[in-house]
Amino acid sequence: MAVGAVRTGAGGGGRERRLTGRGKACALAVASLLLAAIAVPVVLLLAAPSEDKALRRFSSEAELASYLDRRPTTPPNDRSGAWFPPDRFPWGWPFFPFSSGLIASGGTSELPGPPADFSVTNNQVEGVDEADMLKTDGTYLYIARNDEVVLVRADPAEEAAVSARISAPGPAPDLLYAHGRLFVISMDAEDSSMVPDARRTWVRAYDVSNPAFPRLIEESGIPGAYLGARLIRDHVYVMASKALRVVPHDGAPAVPLPSLSRGGITRPLQPRDIGYFDDGSPGKTLLTLLAAHTRKTSDWAFETLLVGGAEDLYVSSGHLYVRGSGYRPDTSSSPATEARWGTSIHRIALDGARFRYEASGWVPGQVLNQFAMDEYEGHLRVATTDWRATAVYVLDTSLETVGSVEEIAPGETMHSARFAGDRAYLVTFKKIDPFFVLDVSDPSAPRVLGELKIPGYSDYLHPYDENHVIGLGKDTHDMGSFAWFQGVKLSLFDVRDLANPREVASYVIGDRGTESEALRDHHAFLFSRERNLLVIPIQLAEVPPGSEPSTHGQVSWVGAYVFHADRTGFTLRGEVEHGARDPTHAWNPYGTGVRRSLYIGDSLYTVSSDLVKATDLGTLEEIRSVRLR
Repeated sequence: MAVGAVRTGAGGGGRERRLTGRGKACALAVASLLLAAIAVPVVLLLAAPSEDKALRRFSSEAELASYLDRRPTTPPNDRSGAWFPPDRFPWGWPFFPFSSGLIASGGTSELPGPPADFSVTNNQVEGVDEADMLKTDGTYLYIARNDEVVLVRADPAEEAAVSARISAPGPAPDLLYAHGRLFVISMDAEDSSMVPDARRTWVRAYDVSNPAFPRLIEESGIPGAYLGARLIRDHVYVMASKALRVVPHDGAPAVPLPSLSRGGITRPLQPRDIGYFDDGSPGKTLLTLLAAHTRKTSDWAFETLLVGGAEDLYVSSGHLYVRGSGYRPDTSSSPATEARWGTSIHRIALDGARFRYEASGWVPGQVLNQFAMDEYEGHLRVATTDWRATAVYVLDTSLETVGSVEEIAPGETMHSARFAGDRAYLVTFKKIDPFFVLDVSDPSAPRVLGELKIPGYSDYLHPYDENHVIGLGKDTHDMGSFAWFQGVKLSLFDVRDLANPREVASYVIGDRGTESEALRDHHAFLFSRERNLLVIPIQLAEVPPGSEPSTHGQVSWVGAYVFHADRTGFTLRGEVEHGARDPTHAWNPYGTGVRRSLYIGDSLYTVSSDLVKATDLGTLEEIRSVRLR
């Protein structure tokens, strides 16, 4: 199906509206004539350069090539192909305001309003919605699967059915939803057979005020691999990164630059568009940011930043933090030129459709994931690990380290981190699970208050309330010098006595080989304290009785486990099964299993790649199943 094609009809049937390449070109040509007729210009212009004296811009391709050639080596661990700088990344950003090539539509929904009670994505920061494969407006489910987005009328559950499909070529897309607009973020390549590393991230906005007839209203393409996206108030922020390389051309160095697209119009980047800081630490990764207003398609803007590396991001309500890891000289060692592994961090202020660089910093060690970073009362707290130990650093508004606690759990690996106000929780692991409680109330003097050693470990920590924390991970069997991973383990930690945390409850699911997507992706973790509800996807593996701890179980069931969760622990209420065994698929006889779950009113919806199942939350009886294929 062509990009932008919409197929409608319950159950995936009905007619298909297909926008072909020729039809799309004709439509854009007609749209351009109409826009010209009403004197709405279609322009691609750079705003005036920033007056920040620390920000520089390249005057020519030769200057850009010379800058990139300062450090010719590229370590293999950098997925974007860029070298991670030793101290701070160079930053700069031309501002790209594009007028809309498509006319936005207002349109009000003709459908009844959604129920007041439905779950949302499990986000790290309140008020910062994270892109995911599943979104809901309380009536419809928007589900990204394979190369399409499926719109399912979910409420009432008894009448659940597929209402429309949107084609989204490339890897499974991410979604954000706001104000009757669905943002579909996907990645593809522009003729990758001819242009190396030509990956492109696409952001397409659909009017779904009538979800049975989604309509494409805006489309933008930014160069590079997709890094992530967030929704904050009225703006969607999308980030992508791409390596820049110097290649010979007619006997002189050249730098092939990608292009930006908006509303069918493409504009190649120019060296003068790219800003940087001439601080002796050259960057080789082009980071592109898109800010898209959720209501006004005319208020979309791009920024291009030259950075040292972009591995992951953490986003607060007002700032974007981008991190990259690599070596830098360790001035605390002798000789001072000895390299030390660490993480460079850069903060960019988010102000509507504008981005403003604010600071750069560096901390020793590797940041585990987004939960190992947290902004609180003007400080950034960062948990890192290396082959020696775990540490927590506190950085001020200039991203200078003002406090730290190091050498936590020497010889162990950090598996999870979570900051909650004045506290931090860490889990490390070698043979058992040390659960650490830290006091980070004083930025200049963070300290470990308590430690608990128990079997197993937690890959994800979720605050239950200010005195209790839920852990999700694996049970283990201690073999003396090492441990065998076993089934999926839920833990409830009581931290009322900070110096003496306790595991007050645990629940182990299955044997060695049992898995859950929630171990790797927190969006798969559904929890409501008000409803005492906890739902996690499970791929159950079981071993014969009397098996050795090293025995890997055979998958026997896939679905979701539904728990009653409170301050005393976990009670299994029931299971929601997804798919019977299919012996024709020897490599994966039970399919992909449950990936997400949510509730609308008194109905629980569990979602796999091929199926949505609606279940009564009170009885856990199936109400209806909807096939997505």
